[in-house]
Amino acid sequence: MGKLFKEKDHQDKFDRDGYVILDFLRSEDLDNLQAYYSQHFADIPKVEIYESSRENDPEANLDVQRTISGAFEYGYGKFFEPGNIFFGGTFMVKAPKNSNTLPLHQDWSIIDEDNFDTVFIWCPIVPIRNTNGGLFLLPSSHKLFNNYRSGSLPTPRVKLPGFMKSLVKDVEIEAGQCVAYSTSLFHGSYPNVDDEDR
Repeated sequence: MGKLFKEKDHQDKFDRDGYVILDFLRSEDLDNLQAYYSQHFADIPKVEIYESSRENDPEANLDVQRTISGAFEYGYGKFFEPGNIFFGGTFMVKAPKNSNTLPLHQDWSIIDEDNFDTVFIWCPIVPIRNTNGGLFLLPSSHKLFNNYRSGSLPTPRVKLPGFMKSLVKDVEIEAGQCVAYSTSLFHGSYPNVDDEDR
């Protein structure tokens, strides 16, 4: 495991809690992503969770990846140490009114986690509140297990019993901020009960 973040405070928080919140996008990068989303995805009917990479052909997905990667370059250079980067990218949209709580879960393993860390960057292009599908996290839960996770080796989705809810941290952030989190951190999201896509 190596140093991921340029700032010691960011690295220390990531090591301790499994995530850090960053002011990630410049205003022009946020504007570009919002315009791209409006042009290509805003009018597509969505139910529950819409993930652009699952719903489009490879050529469209490559264009999405290039657009997101370009928007993320400045923030990556500002906050992260140079390293092996895979800039993928997808628009994950939580539809209004007809979405549910996504229980606590871990994301898939994509590298050898005994020797390397993986950071996912979740960067909304709209303000995020609990009412429009905001994230919730279980701090430090990336330290709990050493397990493999994939589509064929899925991990459970965990509904917290009431007495444990005080351990969960709600994340409400502004458009252009990001949550940079360990793929092994348990996280979930609230339903979107607002009138607009998240």
